[in-house]
Amino acid sequence: MIDIGGELSAALVPVLSELRELRAEVAALRGPEWVTVEQAASVLCCTPATIRSRCRGGDLQSRRCGRKILIAADSLRGHTVAEVDAAAREARS
Repeated sequence: MIDIGGELSAALVPVLSELRELRAEVAALRGPEWVTVEQAASVLCCTPATIRSRCRGGDLQSRRCGRKILIAADSLRGHTVAEVDAAAREARS
């Protein structure tokens, strides 16, 4: 029996590298991943009303799809529960 594992592994390295690059390109072409108001509220530990308010204020990137509001998942990154609470208090006053 011939051991071709080393040769095969060496041949697959450039293929795997190209595959990673293609995945990144496809992800970039798809644009942001979108989540519902309820999902965003769950992630940020706040109410859906707070999420809607932050969308109106421009704090979260959002778009409408019919009657639904969708939020870009990327815009949720970096927001802390404390920031959400502070923004909610500010919106109420």
